[in-house]
Amino acid sequence: MPVLRENSKVSSSISRFLVLAFARVANYAILLVSPIVFVRILDQHAYGQYREFVVYALALATVLGFSVKTSILYFIPKDPDNERKYVTQTALFIFASSALGLGIIYATRHIVFAKASFDFAEPLLLYVFFFLNLDFVESYWLAKKRSDYVLYYSTAKSAIKITVCMAVGYMTRSVEAIVTALVIFEVCKFLALLCWFSSRRLFTVTLDTALIREHLRLVLPFGAGTVVYGLNQQLGKLFTSMTLGPSALAIYTIGAYQIPITGLVRSAASDVLFPEMVQRGQGSPMAGLSLWNRANVLYCFVVFPFFTVFFFYADTFVTTLFTDQYVTAVPIFRVFLLIMLRQCFEMSTPLRAMNVNRYFMIGNLVAILVNAGFIFATFDDLGLLAAPIGLLVSEVALAVYLGSRILKVYSIHVRQMLFWSKLMAIAVAVLLNVPILLIGELVPIGDAVRAIVFSSLFLTGYFVFVRRCRLDEIELVVSRAMRKAGLPRWLKSASS
Repeated sequence: MPVLRENSKVSSSISRFLVLAFARVANYAILLVSPIVFVRILDQHAYGQYREFVVYALALATVLGFSVKTSILYFIPKDPDNERKYVTQTALFIFASSALGLGIIYATRHIVFAKASFDFAEPLLLYVFFFLNLDFVESYWLAKKRSDYVLYYSTAKSAIKITVCMAVGYMTRSVEAIVTALVIFEVCKFLALLCWFSSRRLFTVTLDTALIREHLRLVLPFGAGTVVYGLNQQLGKLFTSMTLGPSALAIYTIGAYQIPITGLVRSAASDVLFPEMVQRGQGSPMAGLSLWNRANVLYCFVVFPFFTVFFFYADTFVTTLFTDQYVTAVPIFRVFLLIMLRQCFEMSTPLRAMNVNRYFMIGNLVAILVNAGFIFATFDDLGLLAAPIGLLVSEVALAVYLGSRILKVYSIHVRQMLFWSKLMAIAVAVLLNVPILLIGELVPIGDAVRAIVFSSLFLTGYFVFVRRCRLDEIELVVSRAMRKAGLPRWLKSASS
């Protein structure tokens, strides 16, 4: 098919996607440094305790944050005249939810943290409060189509946070000291954001009850679904921590470290496309759905080859980055790769764009019940593998349910739901280059060198084949990426 002409709207969306995707990848690269360092300066039990704090923090932040911060991605593009009111409402909702929720948690801390391996209740509650409040600044910038601000802010934030934590960990070898450093960082971040919002007069004392009701109608069903989804993602880690202890949690966490790759690409695309889908959907729902279809092609374009490489070199990846003491994490790592593959197909954005968030909530309730049921039914037989496999099964169940709701809401057939022929072309491109990885096993070189060399050859062959397929979405993204990178015209032509 000929390459589609770039109109201004699509070109702008692609540019913002590339900037945001780069920001998310840069953040992931920065965050990946911390486990590589921590597994070398902390023993397995101590690293497990650190991850225990993080798991509890993420679980609490998921529940108390209620996904309120993403609501302005919907409201600001839809009603820009009331921007200050929506910003103020978002800040107040998060403050009320976090203050009330953390107060309840503190009052019941002896019950909530009964299975914790060390006493971290008070620093955890402080960390979560300052982590949540005013943290919607990135969503605000995305709603204003300033993904460049997100790049600068998020990269700097992650770099400073990880540098401070690693420095404290290296000097003290103390989990408590690392936790204290995290709390201090979040307090400083909160104060900086408070100054930024105030200096730009983004808060107002004038509120509108009608806007508040509309805000709540969006937030409550989607927030409930997001809470359940987040708890479903953390369920395996919480179960592992409570039943098997910090050392097992450390192994589980290392096994799950590749999963953010899908989240990086998916969140970058959905955060950019969601406001665009809201605007287009007001005129024609199918116009918004077309953007989503293109996004799924991009997810698969990125994730399919990396899934193959990571699955093939799982042992080398885990033992090289995280040392031989975590070799037992390899089976968990491979299960999470299958989850990564499933998450290529992002199902919530089309429903959010049509403001039918109840399906997201129902689907996630089904998913967490499936996950919990699987874990409890198979734990005696599968042990540590029960949790990741349970998550995989629940993710498949969620995709099937949300997919059926998309068909209903948009009144389409399953063959219209995705660009199946384009996805098949991407899969074929991967399969045709797998022999490169197999040939690498015959070459007598070190494992790490083999993985780097033959993964690079595999990815190059894959990229060349996909470019030959002339898939519109990929051509547009690649051309924009090359233009931003300042590559010469002859190189662009050669690559295609």
